[in-house]
Amino acid sequence: SMSRGQTHRLVPNKLDDFTFFVRFEEDGKVLWEGDVAVAGFHTNLPVSRRKFVELSMSEAWSAIKDRGSFIEIPDDADDYWDRVQITLIVIRNEDQAMIPLGSFRFDSDPGDPSFHSSQALYQTEQFEILLELFVNVDNSELNSLELSVEMHDRTSGAAARHLTWLDDLTKEQLEF
Repeated sequence: SMSRGQTHRLVPNKLDDFTFFVRFEEDGKVLWEGDVAVAGFHTNLPVSRRKFVELSMSEAWSAIKDRGSFIEIPDDADDYWDRVQITLIVIRNEDQAMIPLGSFRFDSDPGDPSFHSSQALYQTEQFEILLELFVNVDNSELNSLELSVEMHDRTSGAAARHLTWLDDLTKEQLEF
């Protein structure tokens, strides 16, 4: 219990306080699952305003190749990505509390392969927080996952996800 005069100060978490668990599936078959390291928080400027947590998949990719459960990932074959599901869970190291972020499916938007969770992480009448994963593939090597936490406008009436995007959360907002 706190004595009189003491105040309790809220201390935000840091990205390093968490472990990210990833399951990578193809056609319902688990190719790999395990913990991945946070490689950092980045802002993709000047190309876009996209902000993301980068999760290294280098160890996972080595394990997948060593097991022979997969030969190569096509760099830009949408028909392949339609068969993939990625599940993501965040675990707080201090107390092992788990936060399921969802199962992500490919959205056949031209350009980079991107995956979306089917449910909002949080929503109000006006806004919703949605998660998006970009898969960073180079020369058929799975390098990393880029997780963006996006704020969307629910009042615009637009059906397409990219038309309701307002901004991504910053590192400080994520940690809080």
